Amino acid sequence: MSYRYRRREELSLPSVAFTLFLSVAVPLAMILTLGQQLGQVLQVYGVLTSLSWLALYFFKRDWLEFKSVSLLTAVVNIAVMLLSGSFAAQLAAQKSPFVIVPLTLSSVVPIVEVNFVTITLAFMVGWAEEMLYGGVLYGTLQKTGIWGKLITAAVFAFMHIKAYTSVSPFDPAFLHDPRAYLLLAPFITRFVQCYLIDYEKGIVGVALGHGLGDALLMIRAG
Repeated sequence: MSYRYRRREELSLPSVAFTLFLSVAVPLAMILTLGQQLGQVLQVYGVLTSLSWLALYFFKRDWLEFKSVSLLTAVVNIAVMLLSGSFAAQLAAQKSPFVIVPLTLSSVVPIVEVNFVTITLAFMVGWAEEMLYGGVLYGTLQKTGIWGKLITAAVFAFMHIKAYTSVSPFDPAFLHDPRAYLLLAPFITRFVQCYLIDYEKGIVGVALGHGLGDALLMIRAG
């Protein structure tokens, strides 16, 4: 093993502790504390977050390092999330007589009450989604270039369909459902997030931005 390879794979103790805390310790604590209140889907998310962290630790360890550009990617990510959410909501509103607001946690919990617990959950879901979709899925597809970004974005948007609309995507009526426009938000956001991961050469800043962005959207929706 070359010296250069070992240097690239080094991971600082603070980065290990920080990402391990958010990816394993916090989800486990919430599962043990809240139990059935979380719901089965959120409990599964907690487990998947831990498994995603382990996968990254063994196969893309340097992605878990907090880098000098991590704060920048976090801020850009938050801005992209807010802008894409507003853009999608405006498009949906133009096609619907009702006010449509994409609420965070919607990929796993359709309707939530905005309070401290759900804001915390919003952050954790954002972090978890980044570990899973940005870390594991895009990490696997990264070498395919733009196709990997498009596939990752499409999968991420697909996972929000059930929460955003009750119409099946295989139903012709889906194309006429105003709520379908909301799917542009996760698609655009995930597509840009893939580029941010490339720029950061890691996932910590993007994951922080995703979690904070979800929390801010939750607060704004409340």
